[in-house]
Amino acid sequence: MPEKAKGNYITEDDVDNWGLAISATAEFAIEKVNIGEDKIEVDLDIPTGSKIKFSSTGVLPGGLETDIIYYAIRISTTIIQIASSPVNAAAVPPVPIDITSQGVGTHTIDVGEGETLADRQAVIDRVEAQVERITKDYFYPKTFHEFLDGNGRDRLFLPIRQKILSVNHVAVNAIALSTTEITGDKIISGVAGEYTVTLTISTTEDYYKNYYLGIYDKSESVNNLWGCLILSNTAPEEGKSVFTLEKPLKATLEAVDTVSIITNWAWDEDCIYRNPKGITHEPGTLMEPSEFFLNGYFPKGQRNIEIKGTIGHYTCPEAIKNACIILARDENDSTLYEHYEFEKESMGRVYSYDRGGEEYLSGIIECDRYLRRYVNRTPILVA
Repeated sequence: MPEKAKGNYITEDDVDNWGLAISATAEFAIEKVNIGEDKIEVDLDIPTGSKIKFSSTGVLPGGLETDIIYYAIRISTTIIQIASSPVNAAAVPPVPIDITSQGVGTHTIDVGEGETLADRQAVIDRVEAQVERITKDYFYPKTFHEFLDGNGRDRLFLPIRQKILSVNHVAVNAIALSTTEITGDKIISGVAGEYTVTLTISTTEDYYKNYYLGIYDKSESVNNLWGCLILSNTAPEEGKSVFTLEKPLKATLEAVDTVSIITNWAWDEDCIYRNPKGITHEPGTLMEPSEFFLNGYFPKGQRNIEIKGTIGHYTCPEAIKNACIILARDENDSTLYEHYEFEKESMGRVYSYDRGGEEYLSGIIECDRYLRRYVNRTPILVA
């Protein structure tokens, strides 16, 4: 099976009106190009009149261009000539294109309309980006990385419009505070889709309840931070404790991944704050000097606090998927849905009406029914 185009919200299979895809592909070397007879030998039996396109690792044979649709002239089961139009391909005798050189590198012929995986992926990327622009939100866990000014208080407001899902890393003056980081084979374990993570750590039952488990997934280069509220943890069993999480894991933990227990930070939808009553050290150990003078407050300063975490949604709502499908189908065929346009109307002091900007949404009535409820109108908060 060929690879399918996919995105964050929908896949190629969700859209049912793609154009005709490429039906066959074959590579051919430069010696398969016969300049004298304007013929090309390929490992395909291509009927006369079939749409074909060419590409190359180097330079195409003289007379041919990339991303141009040509028409095949069948000479035999493995030999074709190329026509510039279906009329020239079907003429008696046919009118082939004059091939002036063999080109350079390895050439490829695609048989079909020419809608490739990359073409379909581009449509999916465009409609998903459009949905994010309209809603000003992300419908998957997306990584954020911010540097904030300390405010001398116990609360920081992030300049982020989206809902904060988790905080995976907090550092003041580049010194990480109150996290227990664990990594390595047989030390951490957890499977994608499950709600538990097992750590080799000595602790008491529910010691870390209502704190956070942050995960750094080193197998990913983008959106590789994830975290979740700890609902409970078991008492030690041979030095291991099982942490029960609020949300299922996004990835299976590997030896190279890092798990951090953030023990004195909490959050709500608008900010993160340092709990003055939070335990900032392991039982029986001395507190670090910085923990004395911080005393539950963020020290004042410019960009002296670093925060990493995730924002957006844990799962994509069905309405957002439906909106993306409509936008993709509309791009493939603009006659399927009813579009609207509103311009500013005014009658002096008596009447004024303006529909534009964010209220305009996608311009497709059916799509906007899905999108309107998810438009993020939360004002941007700053420290």
